[in-house]
Amino acid sequence: MLTSASQAMIASQAILMGLAIGAVALRIHVRLHKSPPLQVDDYLILVALFFSIALAVTNIVGVPVGGFGVQFEVLSESKATNFFKILFVLQFWYIIAVAFVKLSVLFFYGRIFSVGRFPLVIKIMSGIVVAWLVSFLFATFFQVWPLSCNWIVCVASTNYPVMYVVWSVTDIVIDITILCLPAFFINQLQMNFNKKIGVYAIFGLGIFCVIASIARLVYTADYLKLNPAIDYGPDTNNAEVNIILWSGVEACASTICANLPIYSPFITKSRTLESIVTNFRSKFFPGSNDSSYRVRKHSKGVQLSSSSENIVKQGPGVETIIEGGRHSIPENELEMGTINVRTTLNA
Repeated sequence: MLTSASQAMIASQAILMGLAIGAVALRIHVRLHKSPPLQVDDYLILVALFFSIALAVTNIVGVPVGGFGVQFEVLSESKATNFFKILFVLQFWYIIAVAFVKLSVLFFYGRIFSVGRFPLVIKIMSGIVVAWLVSFLFATFFQVWPLSCNWIVCVASTNYPVMYVVWSVTDIVIDITILCLPAFFINQLQMNFNKKIGVYAIFGLGIFCVIASIARLVYTADYLKLNPAIDYGPDTNNAEVNIILWSGVEACASTICANLPIYSPFITKSRTLESIVTNFRSKFFPGSNDSSYRVRKHSKGVQLSSSSENIVKQGPGVETIIEGGRHSIPENELEMGTINVRTTLNA
């Protein structure tokens, strides 16, 4: 019969894994209706989903195979060995999953807030995340040596519990920094206060993964206080199982939250992220939206997209918008469909 801790492990990992799969599937569905359909951030979140699923499945398998949720002193020798082997493997799944979620979010920011090139702050944060990923993968692999000491009794060669705390703290700091990045861009947009709050809320939903990270840090601190390198007792086992559980929660919750800004057309009908970014670009880069007709050739015809352009000299408060429609024609001909010219006075 499963203990309550084992049941919580299976239920939480299964539910959140299902939600993460659904969130990414909906994201891909939305993105496939865009042009181009998939970008770098979409592929990065697919990688993050893969390792989040690997982590959740490993945690679930750890219940029957490694005795996750059962007091350590009642485990057989073989099951106790499996406990530490599974624990060793799932640490890598966790690091890779949360790192790729961070990279996906950063590349998403870079895509919607860049004008011709990535903002420098996005490049710097991406470099920090990559460095975090590589350093902790390396540190985890060599936390004790030889490698077999991760699942058999050996004299600890490093103070690996401290590494776990540093790992968790830096994870939280990076998450909070990433959450704060859009604030500057959004604050400069020309929209009323209520709409700004709505956009802040869309980007701020990632706070849930920060909460999961903090919960994981709390149990990691408890784990450190128990000095597991010297005395691995029942309390140490309980703290470690809670760290495992919250690692899976954080990875899946982060994967879910990273997709939420993509759903803005469903959340707010008045203003999508694309129009918000256009607003931002027109404010800081007034020349970036002035262009002639953009003609995109397809195998079946030509698509004429909308364009904002001053075709006659006008005052600063006058705007002429030309909108063209689609017309399916042979590729060697150029025929324009209906064109609407609308001139408005910007008060």
